[in-house]
Amino acid sequence: MSENQLIVQVSALARRAAARSWRRWLIDLALIAGGVVSLVFEPFSIAIHSVVGLAFTGTVGPHLWHRRQWMAGAFRRLRRRRRRSR
Repeated sequence: MSENQLIVQVSALARRAAARSWRRWLIDLALIAGGVVSLVFEPFSIAIHSVVGLAFTGTVGPHLWHRRQWMAGAFRRLRRRRRRSR
């Protein structure tokens, strides 16, 4: 593999990582915005509250999918602490 091909592969990986990061933040912002909008419109219109709540629920799955490595590490650390305390 030549040096130019390696540089192209590395830059492609960097672009994919940046796109993943951007999608992750977009989902986080959608969750925050959905929660705020849902709470603001709850007293005025239950229909708006329900629609925004359903959209919020739809973004939770992708959010958890993006955070699966972090959650697995957190659960591992919790298990290790429980084993030490016994």
